[in-house]
Amino acid sequence: MAKSLFIDETDLEKIDLGDGFWVEIPLKISYGMAQDLFNNDSKADSVAIGKKILLKFIKSWNLTDKDGAIAKISEKNINKLPFEIIQKITPIIEAKLYLNKKK
Repeated sequence: MAKSLFIDETDLEKIDLGDGFWVEIPLKISYGMAQDLFNNDSKADSVAIGKKILLKFIKSWNLTDKDGAIAKISEKNINKLPFEIIQKITPIIEAKLYLNKKK
């Protein structure tokens, strides 16, 4: 396979959430993917941006509903996740986006 600097958005990284659960996010984030986040919401607050990040970059998961079916990736379901799970996923994605603010 030839080398390329272009990002293949189908290359995913699995984040282990424990108890056999996982989410998959892009292995690398392209400039275009990052720009899509902020194009229409330059004044969005950090909570709104955090939700957009999770919705945009969680590409798949094996999280199940109360009936054992794989739950849809949606804002409603992300809002139902335990905070410690969000705290595990978000910094990994933000590190790929270089969103760390200068002090």
